[in-house]
Amino acid sequence: MVYLGLGCSTFRWIQLPQDSRWKVDVIDTWNMTVETQPGVAEGRVRVNLPGRAYMAVRLRRVTARADG
Repeated sequence: MVYLGLGCSTFRWIQLPQDSRWKVDVIDTWNMTVETQPGVAEGRVRVNLPGRAYMAVRLRRVTARADG
């Protein structure tokens, strides 16, 4: 989990561990909402953010890659 606090922009690059797949959630800690990004993330991913303060990014491991 990455908490972005006051320094939140409109996106964040995140390098994920190799040979694994992840679901990405954007959490608005002020409004208490969770938005799951579409699809499954691998490698280096761009996480789109709303550009408001007090946001967090949560990564949930889905599975290891079968071909890795």
